[in-house]
Amino acid sequence: MARKKLTTIHFIPVEVESKKEQKILVLYADEAATAQYLAGTINDDTRFTAFCIPTPNMSTDSMTILMEDGIPRKVFSITEE
Repeated sequence: MARKKLTTIHFIPVEVESKKEQKILVLYADEAATAQYLAGTINDDTRFTAFCIPTPNMSTDSMTILMEDGIPRKVFSITEE
């Protein structure tokens, strides 16, 4: 059986000064960064691809999607109070 390639996408709301300029930070973690994330060993050498996208009606929830061979397998959601 072949080993599955794990990757992760994180969606994180970003606080900005104006409510009209709401954004969400998208972080993509490749296989190595996902392994560090799952092991709790993220450090300054961990590499993510990051970019922001505007979102007009953003909630305060963060979401992480764990993917196996490019297929979503688990979703973690965190609500900010």
